[in-house]
Amino acid sequence: MADRSGRFPLMDSLRAIAALAIVTYHIAPYAGALRSKFTTDLAAQFSTGVALFFLISGFLLYRPFVIAHATGEPFPSVRAYAWRRFLRIVPAYWAALTVFGLFIADEVFDRPLLFYGFAQIYSPGHVFDGIPLAWTLCIEVTFYAFLPVWALALRGLARSGRWSIWRVEALAIAGLFVFGLGWRALALHVQVAWINTSLNTLPAYLAWFAVGMGLAITSGWLGEGAPRPAVVRFVERAPGVCWAAAAAALAANAWVWHRRYLGGGHSDANLMAVHVTELVCALGMILPGVFAEGGRGLVRSLLAWPGLLWMGMVSYGIYLWQAATIRGLADLTPLPGSFDDATLWWIPFGFGACIAAGALSWYLIERPFMLLRRLVPQRPSRAIPSGADAAAARVAP
Repeated sequence: MADRSGRFPLMDSLRAIAALAIVTYHIAPYAGALRSKFTTDLAAQFSTGVALFFLISGFLLYRPFVIAHATGEPFPSVRAYAWRRFLRIVPAYWAALTVFGLFIADEVFDRPLLFYGFAQIYSPGHVFDGIPLAWTLCIEVTFYAFLPVWALALRGLARSGRWSIWRVEALAIAGLFVFGLGWRALALHVQVAWINTSLNTLPAYLAWFAVGMGLAITSGWLGEGAPRPAVVRFVERAPGVCWAAAAAALAANAWVWHRRYLGGGHSDANLMAVHVTELVCALGMILPGVFAEGGRGLVRSLLAWPGLLWMGMVSYGIYLWQAATIRGLADLTPLPGSFDDATLWWIPFGFGACIAAGALSWYLIERPFMLLRRLVPQRPSRAIPSGADAAAARVAP
């Protein structure tokens, strides 16, 4: 649960784990992961970091709206919310994109509105152009725009008085989850260009965000004094079981990946199974950060480790600059840039360089811009305690 300031500090560590997982996914081929089926399947599991990022965003960003909805307080200022999202995402992304365009991908300047406007995911053939990882950031930005509209719509629906606010919230999120899974299944099955392109847009990932939003509803409901369900009490007592379930989901995911080599290929069922198992893994990872912050144990000790908390603080920069950093290491150092000449030296040097790039991004670009958030003050509200404001401002891939 939240600390006394209203923050969920362990989310920073979970963000770090997600960022490091994605770095591992992209460094693994240079370290020799493609030399065997086993290591290829193993490396593929680290893409689950994207699901963890999306769940964290859904949870932290939706929770203030949920609590304001339940308590009848004024909603968080949408103007302040938009300003904070802009400061958190745009300056660092534009800086990284400009560097990427100057030295690696000149198509950035051929279509500046597409890339600087977070719109490449809507253009077939350009989804992975510019910064290749940025397709997930474009989905996040779409979610940022979607969230206050969704929250305000639900507030109006609940005023009808037929159902309780919590029931309206829960049913709406359940509908959003079903819609997200249904849309993804449709996009995988129907061979229509614009629908297939939407596999890399928000509707195809709404199920992941919806689970994070559902955790926000549960957390807010418990914060209002509701009795704690048995499953929440179990998570508080045994957070390690949640991570064991996450590991089991990864094992299932690896088996699905392995089926590709046994003739299963990219079937609709296989790709949906990957989507669901990645969601289950991310859910198992995040639950201790939501409900089991206090107490002792290996999971809590790891998530409370200061080094991991610091990496969570700079995780957006790690995410944002890793593609350029890896390319620079391949071009400017003796580290091989070919998968055929892979070396394990990529592991220490790759991780070290990506973390250093993230730190520089935070201290030189992100933190100075975040100081400007005071120019558009947030409404005082129990939904957003003063200590939580800075934490929520850090939410980013």
